[in-house]
Amino acid sequence: MRAAAIIVTLGLILAACRAGADSHLPASPEVLPLFEPLADRRTDDAVTAAAAAAVDQDNATIVPYLIDLLRVELDEERRTAVTDALAALTGLAATGRPTEDHVTFGSWLLDRPEIVPPPSYPAWKGRLYAELSPEFEEIIAGLEPRLAAEVQGGPVPFDGIPAINTPALINPASADYLSPEDLVFGAKLLGAARAYPVRILDVHELSNDVLGGQPVVLTNCTLCRSAGLFSRVVDGRELEFVMSGLLLNSNNLMIDRETGSVWQQLTGIALTGPLAGTELDRLFLTTTTWQDWQTTHPDTLVVAKPDTQGPALALGDVSYEEGAADSEYYASPDLWFPAPSTPGGPPKVAVVGVAHNGRALAIELDALIDHGTLVTSVGGDAITVIPTEAAGARVFLGSATEAGIQAMTESSLRLDDGRELPRVEAVPAFWFSWASVYPDSDRWP
Repeated sequence: MRAAAIIVTLGLILAACRAGADSHLPASPEVLPLFEPLADRRTDDAVTAAAAAAVDQDNATIVPYLIDLLRVELDEERRTAVTDALAALTGLAATGRPTEDHVTFGSWLLDRPEIVPPPSYPAWKGRLYAELSPEFEEIIAGLEPRLAAEVQGGPVPFDGIPAINTPALINPASADYLSPEDLVFGAKLLGAARAYPVRILDVHELSNDVLGGQPVVLTNCTLCRSAGLFSRVVDGRELEFVMSGLLLNSNNLMIDRETGSVWQQLTGIALTGPLAGTELDRLFLTTTTWQDWQTTHPDTLVVAKPDTQGPALALGDVSYEEGAADSEYYASPDLWFPAPSTPGGPPKVAVVGVAHNGRALAIELDALIDHGTLVTSVGGDAITVIPTEAAGARVFLGSATEAGIQAMTESSLRLDDGRELPRVEAVPAFWFSWASVYPDSDRWP
């Protein structure tokens, strides 16, 4: 433990003069070689020596390396050396609890985009993360250094959460496993209506499907409570998606099998790979109760409860009971993985986000449900927001009062005065996740 004690002492000395230090200069040639072998072999002496050297230089460029080391298995002495070094370099206190320390220091890094690791860093991190899942090595090695620093390993390996592809469908009368108040993701496309029970998508998180003859992908990130329905046809080519097992700002990253491009779940934008910069076409998705969806869409089909003897067993103990997946996470205000700091309230407030005309607006769902139909504006245009019975809302472009609504469909709102307001894209999410993509977002109320 002597090396760890030295680190603490150095940290106290350096903290006194931190205000005048530039922690964002490239790391010296003497420090990086100490970290290079740690991607493959981590003895006590090697880890503590590298951590001590990082503190001695007082350079934040080393912080990503230290954070990454917290994601692999370290004994108590090595973990203490790493967290003490991180505490000295960031000015934050370590707790000694690996998950909390990883969130604390990882979030600190995400708030500082000026910290960019050297070009050799992605390959180093790829080798390190290969211990978590072999596929991670190639994925991370192909990222730009700053993005590689932001991407974190999730709780499962590559494709460790098996997608539910081309799910079996049943009539509502046969869906005896669902209660009227159960939540569903509902979609209607080219005349075909379908309900995806949230309790199933909380387990599988992704479904490659065909709806109304169109190939679609439904994604559901349980960590950020963000669901989206996208076309999976890009430039005439049909893609199949899998969960990568990696996270960005505590949001799932997907990979398409055809090109290996990496896609952010919340935005549907490819971050890297042959399709980098491509944005999937977002389709309308509604979160509501099973009873409400059946009432408004009596011709709907619903996804059958999967056979737990199938590939879902890769998840371990599987439960499709309502609220069973990640119930511990939802009951806590804390995050399990790093995310940028969130202004304006607790990070796990449920919102529906709207991006329009270069502006963004997040609407708190609990407040919306209490308020009822809301007319507000975003990007200079009026919008009408209508809450569903549960944890969702539909958003339409234009101003309407509840008394003037004649009919509502999944694509438009017809009014008594003859107007028809088109529906606009809206994204359900926790506030921290929406704010990580739209840091200047307005918020209601």
